[in-house]
Amino acid sequence: MQGRYNEAEALFRQLKEKSDLPLLKDLEDFAKTGAIPKEREADVERIKQMLSE
Repeated sequence: MQGRYNEAEALFRQLKEKSDLPLLKDLEDFAKTGAIPKEREADVERIKQMLSE
């Protein structure tokens, strides 16, 4: 959420492969609570899409 999409994508890909953490649910919860800055919503949506593949 700091504007470093490429780093976030690489990290989430690693976590997705190595973990059973509820990453997608966490991002959805962040969105519901308004924790995602407006300027980062598109990036978060891209990460959510990648996680659901």
